Amino acid sequence: MADDATAPATPTSTEAATPASGKAWSHRSGEAPAGRGPLSLLAGSLTSALFALLAWGLVQRLVQYYASHPIHYDKAIAQSLAVALKTLILGSSVLALFSFSFIALGLLLRSLQLLLQSGAGQASDPVSGMAGKHPD
Repeated sequence: MADDATAPATPTSTEAATPASGKAWSHRSGEAPAGRGPLSLLAGSLTSALFALLAWGLVQRLVQYYASHPIHYDKAIAQSLAVALKTLILGSSVLALFSFSFIALGLLLRSLQLLLQSGAGQASDPVSGMAGKHPD
C-alpha cells in the first residue's frame, strides 16, 4: 500500500490547461492567452506559407527531375521498387505542400476573425456561435 503523502498528485483539468503564466484559459471567457492574438496567428500563417512555398519548389523540381529521367530497369522487381519509391517521395512532398497551405489559410482566416471580433467589440463563443451568451 502506498502512502497518500508520497503518491504523485494528478493535475485536474484546470491545472492541465493552465499555461506557464498561471492563468487558466477558457474559450468561454473570450480572452486568448498571451501570444495567441491575431498577430501571433498571422506570424504562424506567414511561417506556414513560407514552408508551403518551399514545398512547392521541391515538388516542381521533383516533377522536372522525374520527367527528364524516366525510370527504366531490366528487372521487373527493380522497376517496381523504383516506381514505388518515386511515388512515395513525390506523394510525401505534395502532402507537405497541401498541409502547409491549408494550415496557413486556416491561421490567416482565424487571425482575420479575431481582428473583426475585436473591432466589433464582441466576443463570440466559437462552439455555439452565440455572441456574449453562454448556456450554463
